[in-house]
Amino acid sequence: MVGIAAVEHIKHGHGHVNYDAIPSVVYTHPEVAWVGKTEQDLKSDGVKYNIGKFVFSANSRAKTNLDTEGFVKFLTEKETDKVLGIHIIGSFSMFRLIPSLLTTVGLNRPQCWRDDCRRCSRC
Repeated sequence: MVGIAAVEHIKHGHGHVNYDAIPSVVYTHPEVAWVGKTEQDLKSDGVKYNIGKFVFSANSRAKTNLDTEGFVKFLTEKETDKVLGIHIIGSFSMFRLIPSLLTTVGLNRPQCWRDDCRRCSRC
């Protein structure tokens, strides 16, 4: 994203980076990965939001790998269900975050967190 903005700046004299779409990760055990807004950000901005959580212990792949510790949390706009933030705590969090990032926050597509959780077996 930053590279695209640099090329746009060179070519057109301006560029834009959506910093809410750049993922972050802390390589601890368990890993912590996130993209977008936090609950604190949304509260301070006065945004009404919903929280959706999915625990890894309910995921068949996590059970098969004996790695059920952790969860995924989606923060969505209350009225539109637009994804505002995704937070993951657990093994390989960054790799679990990337599919969600590409289908929601990264492409700025309003997608319901429930849709993503139905497909969570890919994690």
